[in-house]
Amino acid sequence: MLGGVLGVYSGFVGAGTGTLWSSLTTALFDVDLKEANALSCLFTFITNMVALILFMALHEVSYPLAITLSCFGVVGSLIGAYL
Repeated sequence: MLGGVLGVYSGFVGAGTGTLWSSLTTALFDVDLKEANALSCLFTFITNMVALILFMALHEVSYPLAITLSCFGVVGSLIGAYL
């Protein structure tokens, strides 16, 4: 049930989903914060992949824009990691 609710939230809003996963996992289950953060990364990845597959199946993806944004996202992440 938690996965369904947060999956829908992630699909519509997206902002803060990882924090919600971590907070609710530690509050509702016997999981420490380190494990909850790792799980939140996995769960966020899964919701993003499901959204991508859904939009690809519905032919709603602008591939040139998606590739451009992905490249700049990687470059920004690398710059941020080295700073």
